[in-house]
Amino acid sequence: WRSFTPEERVNRKRNGPPISYIIHDKGLSTSIMLESRDASGKAIPLENRRRIFRLRLWQLRSRVKPYGERSLIQAISEMGRLSSWLGIPRHVVETAAVIYRKALKSSLLRGRSIKALAAASLYAACRLTETPRTLREFAGVSAVRRKSITRCYRLLVENLDLKMPLEDPVRHVGKIASRAGISESCRQIAIDM
Repeated sequence: WRSFTPEERVNRKRNGPPISYIIHDKGLSTSIMLESRDASGKAIPLENRRRIFRLRLWQLRSRVKPYGERSLIQAISEMGRLSSWLGIPRHVVETAAVIYRKALKSSLLRGRSIKALAAASLYAACRLTETPRTLREFAGVSAVRRKSITRCYRLLVENLDLKMPLEDPVRHVGKIASRAGISESCRQIAIDM
């Protein structure tokens, strides 16, 4: 939020994009583009281009320093890949990123696969938001075995005190009926029971 005068404090406006947990630095960093022209379209002199290149190089080097941040980048990338395969909405991926960040802060990552913990975080987020996805579906598109995802999921639930809602079987009726080739009228009867 940005305000400099009393009138602006009353009428505050947001400056820039909203914070997103899907981006490893929450979208708060800047990036120096490698361009040979400035904002008005004029060519940048060679000496200034060298300086910009050097600044860009140092900016890239300093951007991701600690191990936790590098693992976070890998995990968010894996969550994005899994969510695109499984058709998981963006708000669920945001929740999964928050869960993974909490696990990282609690030092639960040591000795465990980043991909397994990312898949488990996404599965936990699906359970929390009541998005109907099964562990079998996650294991089918992930490079990790179902057993590893299950272990990491249990670890997350126990150590982060996640309160999981009970699974509603009615949410899965549509998926099961479409796989079995059951008609819409029969599917509606099953839901109504």
